[in-house]
Order: sequence, then structure tokens, then C-alpha cells
Amino acid sequence: MSRFAVILAAGQGRRFAQDSSAECKKQYISISGVPLWVQATHPFEQSPWVDRILIVVPKEDILTIQKEISSYALSKVVSVIAGGERRQDSVWVALEWIQRHREPCDMIFIHDGVRPFVTQDLIERLWKEKEAGAIVPGISVTDTVKLKKGEWIEKTLDRSQCVRIQTPQLFSYAVLLRAFEFLKTHPQEVTDDASLVECIGEKVKIVMGEEENIKITTSQDLKKIQTSSIRVGQGMDVHPFCEVPQRKLILGGIEIPYSKGLQGHSDADVLTHAICDSLLGAAGFSDIGTHFPDHDPQYENIASLVLLEKVVDKIGAAGYTINNIDVTVVAQVPKIQPMIPEMKICLSKVMKISISQIAIKATTTEKMGFVGREEGIVAFAISTLKI
Repeated sequence: MSRFAVILAAGQGRRFAQDSSAECKKQYISISGVPLWVQATHPFEQSPWVDRILIVVPKEDILTIQKEISSYALSKVVSVIAGGERRQDSVWVALEWIQRHREPCDMIFIHDGVRPFVTQDLIERLWKEKEAGAIVPGISVTDTVKLKKGEWIEKTLDRSQCVRIQTPQLFSYAVLLRAFEFLKTHPQEVTDDASLVECIGEKVKIVMGEEENIKITTSQDLKKIQTSSIRVGQGMDVHPFCEVPQRKLILGGIEIPYSKGLQGHSDADVLTHAICDSLLGAAGFSDIGTHFPDHDPQYENIASLVLLEKVVDKIGAAGYTINNIDVTVVAQVPKIQPMIPEMKICLSKVMKISISQIAIKATTTEKMGFVGREEGIVAFAISTLKI
């Protein structure tokens, strides 16, 4: 049975348009070069709990979005379909697509295409409660909440009994389909899918939501997230010298004049490996060995700059841009200070950043330890990313 995620990006954004000078619909606005709908979709692309993804957009945008799918490495997207006038209409279109294609679906996530900060942790929390059949994330209310009538307050509500509901929402496909069948005979407007499930008497379970999982509704919401958040990652790598004749010493993507090279499955560029790990760490991904295992023959003697390029693509697809890189190389021999400017030029081209965003320093261990005995080289790197 397949697990689906439906990304709702079919809104016209009328409230957003009223107080914004944006020239496109809000779901297509880019943050750090990545559209909101892509940022909202990417966590489901990476999630082990999702097999297939449907993107729901305005009819006139289908061809444009279809062309962008491959650009953002969204391999789980099986179709881009036209949404309806209202949110509930767009969800029904997705359910009809699944029925029409006879997909054996058992669970389905529904997520707003303008909630770009959904996390793997939130998706997993929902999935762990899947047996409940209907699960939503909620945030406690900290402000005083009052019920109003026109311009007058009717009464004050008990905020301890109130919760702010977010997406993604997770449902048994059978339960959600039954709720929408009910809607056919009992027409009404609902603001989320859980409301409709409640209408058929099904209980909806709440799991802890996330304050950062905001929905972009107005231009003020957009301004809040355009203040870049910074992610920090560290990386460290070490390689011993080897005695293989003609083994080149590669650091920072360039050849360093020296009688020995470093031992490793790839070209053993210890400096570039440390940068890769720091970038992956800042983006919340696993280490370089997971992505490019040293037992895989396709990476034997591969240039580490190629691996770095792949890492840059991965973090870019996740919505991150590189802010700066700071590297320290610890080596008794050889002296690499004269080659640092060339390294920075080489690395800046691969990472598509300015050389001013890269710092490379070199030091020794004052002849202490294995580095001091000229047995190998260590590199440490710190990266910062913006989203």
C-alpha cells in the first residue's frame, strides 16, 4: 500500500495580494532561491513515510510546475494536478486522482504549500500515531482568547482548552475519503480536513506541532521569514600519507607539490572532505560516508570536488545557501600557505560563492602526535548556511 503526500498550492493568495507588491502567487515566491511550494514539498521527498507526492496548483500553472519538478530533485512527485476554487475542492481533486489511477493508498498526508518549514521530526511524530486514523499537529494558545460578535466580546474562552492547528495532517485514506463523500450530501465549507473528519464522528488525535511551522498568509508573514536564519555545521577529516608511487597530494581541489599523497578511496582530499561534512551537518543531513560510501566502486579515486559539487546540490535542493566556510588544515608537512589563494579560487567556483566567503588557515602540531611525525594531515571545517 502506498503512502501519499498531497501538497496544496492551488490558492490565488488574495489576502496576500491585497497587502503585497509581489508579482507572482505567494506559493511561487522564493526564499533563498527556492520557491515556497518546493520548500514545503522537500521534507516529504526525503521522508521514509511517504512513497508518492501529488502537487495541486492552479490549472494555468501546471506546465510551469511540471518543468520545475526535476530541477528540484522531487523524484516522488507522480503528478501535478489542477486544484479547485476552495481548499477542500483541491483535496477532493487529489483523492479523485488516486481513485482514478487505482492507487492502493492506505495513509495520506495533506500539507499547505505555503508552510515551508515542516520538519522530518514533525512528519515522524504524526506517523507514529497513524493507528489513530486522523492525526493533526497543534500548538498551545498562550494569548487570552475571546469569542466576539461583531465589534463586541461575547465571552472569554478557556485557553487551556484551545489549540492552534497546523499541517501536515495525516489520515487513513479510507477515513478521509468517507469524510469527503459525506461532504457531497452535506455541503459546507471547512478550513481544514480534520474539521470534515470530525463531521463524520471520527476522533482526531493531536500531536505537538512546531512554532516555526508557520503558514504564509500575508506579506507580514513573508517579512518575518525573510530575516535569514543561520545554520551551523562542523566537519573533520583525517588521512594518512601513503607510500604508493605517483600518488598525488590533493588539497582544496588542487595538486600540492610533495613526495607523498594521502591514502583514501577517493583522491583523499582531506580539506574538501571536511567542508563536505560541515555543509551536510549544517543542513541536518548525515555524513559524507553515508552519501558516498568508501566501499562503493563508483567513488574509487573520484575527485573530491565532484563530491563537493553533489553536496552543494543537495543542500541547495533543501533550500539552503552557503554563507561562509572556515577551514583549518593541520599538517607538519608540506607547507601549504602559498597555495591557499589557488585553493580558495577552486573551491569558490564549485560552491558558487565568493572567495571572500572562504577562509583557509594552516598550522602544525609543533611536531607532536602523528601529524608532527609527518604521518598524515587533519582538516577541520565550519560552515554556515542561510535559508
